[in-house]
Amino acid sequence: MTQDRYLHKEELKTVAPLNLVDALSETEDSLVDALIAENIDLMKSYLQGRYDVEELFSKTGDSRDRILLKYLKDMVIHDLHMRYVRAKPQEALRQRYEDALSWLHNISRGYIQPLVSDSSSKEHSPRLGSHSRYSTRF
Repeated sequence: MTQDRYLHKEELKTVAPLNLVDALSETEDSLVDALIAENIDLMKSYLQGRYDVEELFSKTGDSRDRILLKYLKDMVIHDLHMRYVRAKPQEALRQRYEDALSWLHNISRGYIQPLVSDSSSKEHSPRLGSHSRYSTRF
């Protein structure tokens, strides 16, 4: 297991037993890695307007945001399940996936600010600014 990835297959055990992950992925680690990468890209698309996503997803171990990690795991398990089952997903699984997307949407709109654990001095607050002021003279 390489140490430079944001999420490893073995860490999915907090949301699904690893034997279920293996069964759904047909023990193809490359499939799980691809789904992790796809869902990270999806999360980045929601977060990139307000946060440095490259720095956010380059973190490893305990420096990762636990809520972001939790929702990423939920999304990966949902995609694994949908790949295998093709029928309507279990209600709880579908709800967790929708919660993850709703959380990302609220972050992108500025309603929620994730708890970004960072040991550096770089600040992770939303980018603030305004449009230029225009004067009208009639």
